Amino acid sequence: MQLAKEIEIDFPIIKKVYDEYQEFNNAILDYAVQTGILSEEITINQLIENITRTTKKIKKKQLEKLRIEAIDNGFTDEQFRQELLTLANDTNLNLPEGKKIDIRGTAEIWRDNSDYYPFYRKMADDTIQGPAVAGGFLSGNPLGIEIKGSKKAIEPEPLEVMARNMQSIISAAMKNEGLSRLMAVYEEGGLAKKILPKDQKEARNMGSDVISVFENGEKIY
Repeated sequence: MQLAKEIEIDFPIIKKVYDEYQEFNNAILDYAVQTGILSEEITINQLIENITRTTKKIKKKQLEKLRIEAIDNGFTDEQFRQELLTLANDTNLNLPEGKKIDIRGTAEIWRDNSDYYPFYRKMADDTIQGPAVAGGFLSGNPLGIEIKGSKKAIEPEPLEVMARNMQSIISAAMKNEGLSRLMAVYEEGGLAKKILPKDQKEARNMGSDVISVFENGEKIY
């Protein structure tokens, strides 16, 4: 929306619409962070994904193994996350020219791009083929999508993208809030328990006995 800022003198209505959108969008994103669907800071899984996707020299399994070893040796998740941030900022990684490892949280990525990028498609359908809104929960690292420029006209239109993105994130946040509360009641009553990160790979294959929710932007089981 840089164009809107440049022509606000001649077309003040464009700037007004954009400012009102940003105000409403920021309130929605605050709610999404509060309910756990997005995170202000990048999470461990997202860091692992971004590091291994960008460098190609560090394998995902290597970092996942290091995470388990770190926990076994008394490291907290936050301490390990800080180690990954240090790695991501290492200037000796020999990254491809023009590439850098993204260390933004999902809320910031959404805030930076949701006025034109159709995140709602990724949320509704992981193949990015369906425009259906709020068809399901966010999966994996839904915003770990490379943003590319193009000389072609933006499709769909920005106003449609804004509206659908807002509707989609509100729906996902509400679903996650409800399910999180239900799981908290089950856990308190001894009917459910959280699965440790090292056991989550097996848990994904346990079918309906395992339910996933988002906590601080991270999928937990």
